[in-house]
Amino acid sequence: MRQYLDRHAEPEVAIATAVTRRFGHVLAIPAAGEGASLHDVLSSIPVGPLGDVLVILVVNASVDSPRWISDANLALFERLYRDWGAGHSCASLGRLYDRPHGALLLVDRAAVDRKLPAKQGVGLARKIGADLALALWQSDRIESPWIHCTDADVVLPSDYFEQPMSASPDASALAYRYRHVPENVTRNAHARIAPHATRTEGSLSRAALEYEISLRYYVRGLSYAGSPFAFHTIGSTMAVRASAYAQTRGFPRRLAAEDFYLLNKLAKVGRVDILTGLPIDLSSRLSQRVPFGTGRALTDARRMHGRPLYHPAVFDYLAAWQSTLLAIAHSPETQHRVTLRKAEIPAGIDLDILEGALDSIGAIDRPPVRAKSPQVRLKQLEHAFDAGRTLKLIHALRDLALPSIPLHKAVVDAPFVEMPSWVEPEKFEIRSETATLEAIAIALGRPQ
Repeated sequence: MRQYLDRHAEPEVAIATAVTRRFGHVLAIPAAGEGASLHDVLSSIPVGPLGDVLVILVVNASVDSPRWISDANLALFERLYRDWGAGHSCASLGRLYDRPHGALLLVDRAAVDRKLPAKQGVGLARKIGADLALALWQSDRIESPWIHCTDADVVLPSDYFEQPMSASPDASALAYRYRHVPENVTRNAHARIAPHATRTEGSLSRAALEYEISLRYYVRGLSYAGSPFAFHTIGSTMAVRASAYAQTRGFPRRLAAEDFYLLNKLAKVGRVDILTGLPIDLSSRLSQRVPFGTGRALTDARRMHGRPLYHPAVFDYLAAWQSTLLAIAHSPETQHRVTLRKAEIPAGIDLDILEGALDSIGAIDRPPVRAKSPQVRLKQLEHAFDAGRTLKLIHALRDLALPSIPLHKAVVDAPFVEMPSWVEPEKFEIRSETATLEAIAIALGRPQ
């Protein structure tokens, strides 16, 4: 941890020396061009069971950000000053504001001379916030071992800080349950007091439901195939154990997918626990902030006639390869290709297609693993064939022989989707009513 903070952390960790107050929990939020939604997330932050909550808000813009982001950031600073005053200076880039049951530590990476480099937007902003949280935890300013991460367009549940109390000791990261809600939804001001009260009003758009189905369909397919990486990788719904964060060298400085790459590394040093408490509400707003993700997907959906999903058969092929990895772990001296050809492959799997897809991503002609036990060898194989290679294999299968198909056909044909009894598959077409899509999303795990 000391090595990470000295060699790999962002310069903003110096702000930690100016924070003398002790907190129970810490929550890092990047904010670029945010408006009223930031007030919603700050208002929804519940009381922490271990003490006050420190919110690290990294207001940022990159050197190539559009003008509207800079204008929105300036309006945010003006509103903070109007509502909360000047706060207390914490080193050159930070200001500390008192708030009910905690404080807000504002990190300014939006000023003209402080903007982030191009193509390092949200990844670097998340890293700054999490690095600072790690420095505060290492200096005994934070009680909880979890660095919570979310976004400025969510509403947090009342049990947000209680949920990690049930995490396993070997968990390196946590994934909260979530659901998308309409962008202009009316939040229930009493949700923190009455956890089971209705928290949203309004209907979710078809595009948003289709996008959420695509996320849940993919993770459900991974689970069906036996992948150890069957968890959602959404930056606004994760928490990271401080020690594991340092061990994996933190968030990558990427414009997007920083959450995917960090969770991929965290899954190799511990477990990613799927929490079972109340969900986080995610905004289904349109956005062009990053090249992909919720906002961009919904923007693109306006130009699409239904969202295609991966062909269900790609997960059968993935399952065949996952079982082959087990066979390879028990015969380490045999070439992977030979083991694949000798493996008991289920009917319907074309070995030429699977081998061709594995060849195209360089996953089959790899050096043998040298660990002594099959269990350790399997772990090494799974780490080599990680979440990134899993996605590459699925894309290779899609491009080689199994193109994506319309959502309605995919969920009907997939063996890992249990269709609601009242949905008639032959009548379920691409322009189905949102009620049908919502029922399918619930069948795939969407909290009601």
